[in-house]
Amino acid sequence: MKLLNQLKSLVTKNPKKITDGLEKVTSQIDKRTHGKYTEKLEKVSDTVESKLESLTTEDIDLVENVDLTDSVDEVADATDEKVADVAEAAEDKLGS
Repeated sequence: MKLLNQLKSLVTKNPKKITDGLEKVTSQIDKRTHGKYTEKLEKVSDTVESKLESLTTEDIDLVENVDLTDSVDEVADATDEKVADVAEAAEDKLGS
């Protein structure tokens, strides 16, 4: 759980670095795909930036209901479920 707390702290203290990095990555993707995904990349950037603006440390719950007594498999399963939920939400937002 210490790692998650460090991640929370890092994200909330460095939103500008995250958005700058995202801008560089999306710019390169857009350049290499010759603008084919410009609209989707803009949606992703806008979504990430708006989430970062409203972010607090309590808002980030990457893995819920996991305690230090859980086995590695239980933590992995909980993480996989959360990642799947986030991916599904992203797909819904992007409309793909």
